[in-house]
Order: sequence, then C-alpha cells, then structure tokens
Amino acid sequence: MPQGKGTYGNQVGRPPMARKGMKVVKKGDKASKLTILNKSVMVDPPKGFHWMEERGRYFLMKGDYKPHPGAVSKAKFKLASHES
Repeated sequence: MPQGKGTYGNQVGRPPMARKGMKVVKKGDKASKLTILNKSVMVDPPKGFHWMEERGRYFLMKGDYKPHPGAVSKAKFKLASHES
C-alpha cells in the first residue's frame, strides 16, 4: 500500500468510500437476501491471533490472547440465513 500524505497509507488522503468501511446488512434491506436470526455464535480466533472489539466490531490482532483494553477471548457473531 502506498505511504505518505494524500495516499491510501494515510487517513487524510483516503477516498470517502474507503473511510466508510463495510456496508451494514440491515433487517429488511431490499438489496440483501439475508435474514438475520435471533441466534449468535461465539468464535475462537485462529491460532496465533486474538480478537479485539472496538465500537461493536471485531478485528483480529496478531499474538495470543492476553487481557488488555479491547481484547476479548471470543467474538460473538449474529447468525444469518439466505432463506426468507
């Protein structure tokens, strides 16, 4: 990834779409064919990584789990189905 002012390696120069992040799938969204279920699953991180939670979203961080701000041992994800 390019580095420096005005490039993708810098928050200042990122295009608006890159700053917005992932599109949220909302219940009842016409473009979405997913049905969000009232179930969730707890997911262990891959070996050598741990989960970080920030503003309700999960990220993988390299290194085994050790308690520190934002670190969680398992990530909780909602389940979805393609069925209506």
